[in-house]
Amino acid sequence: MRRRAWVLSALICGGAGVLFASFTGTISPRVFYFQQVFLTLAMLILGGMGTVTGAVVGAVLLSFALEIIRSLESGVTIAGVKLPAMLGLSGVALGVVIVLCMALRPQGISGRFELDEAWAAWLRRAPRARIGDAE
Repeated sequence: MRRRAWVLSALICGGAGVLFASFTGTISPRVFYFQQVFLTLAMLILGGMGTVTGAVVGAVLLSFALEIIRSLESGVTIAGVKLPAMLGLSGVALGVVIVLCMALRPQGISGRFELDEAWAAWLRRAPRARIGDAE
């Protein structure tokens, strides 16, 4: 089972690599600049590095938050007040996320919580209908 999981993971990562190479137009280590590495680390620190659920939760939350912050970076009008462009706000936000997570919750948002283990426990506790029972 573990080998199947590793092979499936390798296939997904290989497919992602092919898509990324076609997106960038080249395969070069220069594409992986500091900002992208910093973003990946922030996602792992936010969600928690000990679980797959944490990594996914961190990636989803930080992706949504960064899209909102990027819309604010170019300047926005709120209630008739035009805010100036704040270039670099996303980098500052990543730094704040990392510092706050490391100070307040070093294990990340999920801690040791793993979604598949919680799902399995819930299924074991759920009452099962018997074949002869009528509703």
